[in-house]
Parts: sequence; C-alpha cells; structure tokens
Amino acid sequence: VQASEEGDHRESLVHCEINQMTDIENRDALKNEIKMRLGDVTRVTDDFDSMLNRLDDTVVDLNRRAKESPQLSDDLVETGEFFSWLREGAFVFLGSCTYVRNSVKKMEMEPDSTLGFLRVLKGKERTSLEELKLEMDALVHEGPNLVVTKINTRATVHRLSRLDYIGLKRLDEKGELLDETIFLGLFTSKVEVESAEDIPILRHKLKMVIEGAGVKEGSHDYKAINTIFSSMPKEELFLSSVERIAADAQVVLTAYHTDDVRVTLSNDPIRGGTSVMVILPRDKFSSEVRREIEDRLTDSLESEVLNYHLTLGEGDQARLHFYLVPLGDTIPTLDLSDLEIDVQEMILSWKDKLLRCFEKVRPADQARCLVGSYARAFGPDYRAATDPEVALQDILVLEEMLAKETKASISFSDVMEQSGEAPTVTEMKLYLIDERLTLSDFMPILDNMALRVIEVTPYEVEGKDTLDATIYSFSVQQKSGGALAIKNGDSSLANAI
Repeated sequence: VQASEEGDHRESLVHCEINQMTDIENRDALKNEIKMRLGDVTRVTDDFDSMLNRLDDTVVDLNRRAKESPQLSDDLVETGEFFSWLREGAFVFLGSCTYVRNSVKKMEMEPDSTLGFLRVLKGKERTSLEELKLEMDALVHEGPNLVVTKINTRATVHRLSRLDYIGLKRLDEKGELLDETIFLGLFTSKVEVESAEDIPILRHKLKMVIEGAGVKEGSHDYKAINTIFSSMPKEELFLSSVERIAADAQVVLTAYHTDDVRVTLSNDPIRGGTSVMVILPRDKFSSEVRREIEDRLTDSLESEVLNYHLTLGEGDQARLHFYLVPLGDTIPTLDLSDLEIDVQEMILSWKDKLLRCFEKVRPADQARCLVGSYARAFGPDYRAATDPEVALQDILVLEEMLAKETKASISFSDVMEQSGEAPTVTEMKLYLIDERLTLSDFMPILDNMALRVIEVTPYEVEGKDTLDATIYSFSVQQKSGGALAIKNGDSSLANAI
C-alpha cells in the first residue's frame, strides 16, 4: 500500500480485526456473510451509473408523457421532479429492476433488468432474497401509479435498515398496467432535515390538504397545518392519501393545548399493515409509556412494529406514530375508544390515581387539596412501594389522628400472594405523629404478643403543612408461621399493642 499519485486509480482500504473464533461453524457463517455483503457492495457500485441512467430515462419518459397527456401533466411533472430530487442526494440506490406484462397479462420481473444487489436474482444465487421477490411481486399489483414505501427486507449495504421501495407504474391506453420500474435503496438524512413543502410529491399533498381545509395563507390554522404536516413521518406522508393526512392533521389540531388522548388508525392497502397515531399530553410521555402503548398495540393487532416516530413539537402534546405489520395474514379489528381509555390509564401518574381514589370518598375540592398536600409529603420510596388505594387509607388514618389529636395508631391488613394463594404474611402499620420509634424498645412488645417480625420499612411523611409523621410497615406472622387471624373490625390486638 502506498500513497496515490496523480492519475492513479484510487481505492479505499478497509482493515478489520475480530477476536479469534474457535467455532468452525460460526467462522464459516461469518465468512459467507462477509463474502455476500462484499459481493453486494461490488454489484451496487458496478451498477450505480446504470441505475442513475435508468432514473434519467424515467424522468425523460415522464416529461414526454406529460406533454402528450395535458390532463395528467401536473401529476407526471411532479413525479418527474420527485425522481430528479432523489438523484440529488436524497436516496442511496442499491438495486433496480423492471416488471413487464407478459403474454397472459401477468406481471413478471424482466431477468435482464436487474441491477445492483438485485442482480443475484437473475441466477437465483441467494435463497434469502426469495421473500424480497415475493414482496415485490405483491407490490407490483397493488397501490397507486407511484408507490413509495418500506419493505421488510433489510439492506446489506450502506446501513442495516429496511429497504425503501419506489415503484412507478406505466399504463397502456386502456388504463391497464403495462410495466413498473422499481428502485430499491435507502432514503438519506436529507429526507428528514428537508421541509416537506420543499419535497416533490409531499409539497403537492400539503397544498391539497391546505386547500381542503379552506384556510387562508398566513393564518394561524394555515401555519399550524403546515407545522403538523411537516412533523409527520415522511414514510407515512408518501404512503397516505391526501384525505387520510387531512383527517389526521385535523385530529392533531383539535387536540392542541388539551389533555385529551386521541388515537387514529388507518390500514395500508398496499402492504396490509396499519398506521396508528397516538396523541397524549406532553408532560405524561415517557419511554415507559411508549413501551406500554407499543405492547398494547402489538398484542391487540397481533403485529410487530416496523416503524416508530415521536414528535414533541408545538403545543402541549406528544404524538406517537406506529406502523405495524401483521404476524399472520390479517390484522384484527381494534376498538379505538377502548384503546384511548387504556392509554388514558397508562399515562396516569401516581398522584393522578390517588386523586381519582380520593374523589370517591371526598368532595372534589377537598380531594384536590389533600392530594396536593400529601403527594408532596410522601417520598419516592413510598410512592414506588404503595398503591394509590393503600395510600388513600394511610392518609385517612393520618387525618383522623390529626382530628382526634392522637399520636399513634395501628392497622392490620393481609398481604396477598401474587400466585393468588392464601396470604402467609400480615402487614401491620404503625402511624406516629411527632414521634420516632426505637425498634429495640418496640420489638419485645411484639414478641410478647406472639408476633414474628419478618421485616420493617419506615416511610417519612414530611412537608404536609406542619405534619411530621412516620409510617412503619411491619411484615408479621404468628409465632407458628402464617398470617394473623384478625377479623374485620377487631381492634383488640391493635389496642393491646
């Protein structure tokens, strides 16, 4: 290896080192994988100019057809500008082919048309591409004249992502499918950073959405729709109809500055997948909430998530976009109202749930006052370990102690087993106001009561006005083992302690 001189053919040197592999089977598998990927790199680079030439021919054909068909001129010119835009750094071209109508009017891949990594299909060298071939066979027969979508097959060159599929159908004078030119590759970061109003096809859809909404240029709603459109996943904008985009934009617009949870769903007629948009209050969003929503969707729709997109833009909302593909042949029907209720439950904070519990036993204004005060007084360890329903009972005990000016109180409750079996431990709670417990003094008392202490956890209650309290949670059993046999309303043991 030496420095290149002027006029030399330059090549990029890649040097890789890995840990020694003793397993022969794994070593051979790695060798074959590297060989396959390097072969694809070679095929892609060798055919790169040919793919661009095919793209240029496609643009020329679109412009010619635009002149011959004035009624379709706008759409054809816009499509041609879209392909020219792809050429200007928006797309990494990895493969291309052409499907043509055969003598029995069925669409089939033209073997000599394969370019890039698709060249291996010509000789059927790789069985792993059989699924890709089936995907392309299906897409050729579905969808509009221009199809822009993602497919399940992952790229072997450039980056490990699902391939972007761009297909352009050509019809004969009877409106029947004549052929389709396909380009496979990956959109570049230019697609994400460039505004939708500057991207051919998308800018046309944006114009139609704004016209359909009947808003004036420069108005508040005009700017809002523009912002909403630009913040949607580009893949869905390419795939969705103008009507679908307009409906989703209206849902987003009406949910601005509210705490409403909204869910929309649309089926993809091309790939059989489903697009789901979930809107929720921005301050309620977290990675945990996102995972819960995703799990709910994948379980209910019997699908897997192909794409996920999060928008935290203007307004007080977070917007989640999921694209799911079915694990089976079809996707089950989903009740959106039930899903909205479930999401509403998922995003409730511990404080929200405590307030809901309180509103069942106290007037709303009193409930808000108490919850606002005690939620700050309870530490994170207490909130993590205590259900809101249990916290409600703790607060009611403390409030009763304050009203009666008592310093101590004790309560018992069974600790249910996760298996659903009978409880083996009883929780004894000791509430103290303005006092602290000395365990060495207290434990002999419990021992004399024939109680066996398994563990004890103290929880400080601070900052609630002038309240200074501690809740001690004891896990206790009978001396012989097992939960205590205490009947409801029997306070004799508590009084004795």
